[in-house]
Amino acid sequence: MIDILVLSVGASSDPLEQCIKRVRPRRVVYICSQDTLSQVDKIHQNTQISGFDPDCDILILLQSAIDNDSASEIDQLDLVYERCRNLFDRLLVEKPGAKIQVDYTGGTKTMTSGLALAAIDDGRVEISVMTQENRKVGERSIHGISRPKQINSGSIHFIRLIKNTLDPLLRRFDYAAAQDYVSTVISMKQENDVEKYLNSLTDKLQAFDAWDRWDLDTAFELLKNDSKKENKNDSVLSTIKRIRWSRDLLNQEQNKEKNANLLKNGDIYGLEAVEDLLLNAKRRALQERFDDAVGRLYRSMELTAQLILQIDYNGIRTSNIELDLLPEHLKDKYSKKRNSEKNRIEIALAASFDLLADLNSPEGLKWKTHRGEFVSALDIRNNSILAHGFKPITCTKWQQIDNLLGNYLRNILDNRRKELPVLCQFPDNLRLLDVLPEQTK
Repeated sequence: MIDILVLSVGASSDPLEQCIKRVRPRRVVYICSQDTLSQVDKIHQNTQISGFDPDCDILILLQSAIDNDSASEIDQLDLVYERCRNLFDRLLVEKPGAKIQVDYTGGTKTMTSGLALAAIDDGRVEISVMTQENRKVGERSIHGISRPKQINSGSIHFIRLIKNTLDPLLRRFDYAAAQDYVSTVISMKQENDVEKYLNSLTDKLQAFDAWDRWDLDTAFELLKNDSKKENKNDSVLSTIKRIRWSRDLLNQEQNKEKNANLLKNGDIYGLEAVEDLLLNAKRRALQERFDDAVGRLYRSMELTAQLILQIDYNGIRTSNIELDLLPEHLKDKYSKKRNSEKNRIEIALAASFDLLADLNSPEGLKWKTHRGEFVSALDIRNNSILAHGFKPITCTKWQQIDNLLGNYLRNILDNRRKELPVLCQFPDNLRLLDVLPEQTK
């Protein structure tokens, strides 16, 4: 049963009386003008809804001029809309959880438009309109037997979601906010095929949100499940597999023989994790979160050195360098770096690339050539709030760091990738959300 029925009142009372008799609400609230207030008395007398309180159950839209505007309140859509939204809030405060239905059959065009818009946007109320069965062509008004027809506001929200809401969020890669909007639309009444589409869309948004936070395992499971539901072998899974395999090269608990075979067979080139982090940094920069972007770029630098040492130099770890893995001429130099408290040799980012230079790695030798510039760029990050200082990183500073260190890393990736596909940026619109970010668009 409907707890509260909200009606807009026009010149004819008959359709509204029929609506009340068919819906049989516990309470009726009327929206009217001073001219149609008499219709409320007539409707109430003919329907006898108990507990009627004119002070609470009638909302009168003023017909006098407002703020020297020649138009009256009932002719100003924004004011009608606002008063209707406020009415819904009041009713739900008076009776929390009430089931409210709106019927916008009666009243002026502005009144009915404002009420209908308010009901659709509120999302907590049902909406209907009185209609006559077998209404003849040319009939301008409803007369005779009529009944309230439910309006599917959920389908309106779906169209708004697809046409207006999602793409601006996706352009900013704000998958979490997009999920929230989709979840709200799903909670409204939808056709089965629309609901199925929205559920699939939610899985994809949730997956890319997890991936964006580098929760790669959750992202993989969500995308795998969605791929099964759609009965397709979505190649996005191969991309995330490559990134996970790259990540796992540094995991001492992983099967080293398996990792070696992946590299040998050309399934990965080993630095996919770096490639993905650089794209992640670009997304943060697009959102103007430049400190976050530089933090990811810094981690990409660390990870590059760690992976190259793992892949090319027998698994040297920057967190605990084993002297036996170093050439004889470097053992004495690096033994002096041993931390006496931890009894192990640890080196930070700059020292990791210095080690690559000592090992005559092409990447290390290029670092050595530009060491001064690179270290100065890293100092910008060190002075940010996410490191050791309080200076926010500006767009200009981000571009400076990305042009120097980002291009250095991208050059390393290009030289090592060989025939494997380039990873590309996440989908930034609905059309691309089903497409693997694996090949350059």
